[in-house]
Amino acid sequence: MYPSWQTDRKSLNFAIHPNSVTEKMRLKKVYKMTISDFTEDKKSYSATISKVAHNKNGILYWQQTTENNEELTNDLKNFFKPH
Repeated sequence: MYPSWQTDRKSLNFAIHPNSVTEKMRLKKVYKMTISDFTEDKKSYSATISKVAHNKNGILYWQQTTENNEELTNDLKNFFKPH
């Protein structure tokens, strides 16, 4: 993950090596996020998730998120927990 110079560092880009995609990854979900309050020196930010898409046979099915979405909350806790 690295800042986008083209958007004056207002958005992020992700780089994933093609071999990792072919050999190790399977797309399950996609999150539409807004990242704000980014501070480079403290390496902190705030994030809001507005939509989530589930991949079913290569088709993304989008749905709005709600503040009390227990499935999303559990997914994020599991994703960001230390390994």
